[in-house]
Amino acid sequence: MNQDLADAAVPDVLQTGSPRDVDEFLIEALWTDPIHPLALASVSTWATLLRGRGVAFASHSSACHYWLYEKLSGNEYEMPALLQTGSPAEVDRYLVSTLWHDQSPSLIPPIVARWAMILSRRGPDFTSHASACHYWLFEKLSSTPDELPLGHPNRRD
Repeated sequence: MNQDLADAAVPDVLQTGSPRDVDEFLIEALWTDPIHPLALASVSTWATLLRGRGVAFASHSSACHYWLYEKLSGNEYEMPALLQTGSPAEVDRYLVSTLWHDQSPSLIPPIVARWAMILSRRGPDFTSHASACHYWLFEKLSSTPDELPLGHPNRRD
């Protein structure tokens, strides 16, 4: 990313793109390209815009917030190597253990949003793993039980 980003309007993909399109854009924009320091305000705007697009984009908003946290605090989160290099079975065991059994207070939505993005980049063998992260985020970020999927035990039907 370059100086143009700092001066640019909100990219169209963030306003009208699908969750998958937004995933790809954010991975490229936030974690692949070096970003200009003046773009911090732009990423903050992206986070707000994506949150306003609803639950389907809540994890994307969280990813923007986490990126801002990393850049402003200097605390870069160490991505578990297993998520980047492990087999589908290893990643599956890790996610089940970490997301649904450990209940670690240090596991916050922006971290899991980043996991979802990384896993989606690993290709079709990891699509279900990225989806599991998105589902965990959906459960954590849903503001009311009525937003939970049909059949979920906490949904009010």
